[in-house]
Amino acid sequence: MQDLDIFFKGVLLSSLSVSILGISWQLMKLISKMTETLDEFKNTNNKINKLLDQFTEDYKGISAVIKSLTSSLDKINKKLLQPIIGLGNVVKSISQFIQSFSAKILPFNVQDSEKDIVREY
Repeated sequence: MQDLDIFFKGVLLSSLSVSILGISWQLMKLISKMTETLDEFKNTNNKINKLLDQFTEDYKGISAVIKSLTSSLDKINKKLLQPIIGLGNVVKSISQFIQSFSAKILPFNVQDSEKDIVREY
């Protein structure tokens, strides 16, 4: 009976050892997979960081181009368009002066169509 008891203890001990080895093996595989996943995440993170750095550099370049373009348009506005608008105002005031002057000089029997032609100028 003692021999049988020792035999079952040995079988129990060996099955317990095999199950501990199996659990250890599965834990090692799980840790290995987690390490691979973390490496892939690290690589993906590095690629995203590179992409964001490139985007930041491109944004800086585009921002500089837009700033120079708006500066050029502002200079065009100040140096070309505003003098033209001022010249248009001078021409408009001359036109109004001519209209008021011609309204005083023209005889009263001028037809309406002729008045419209003079007032257009």
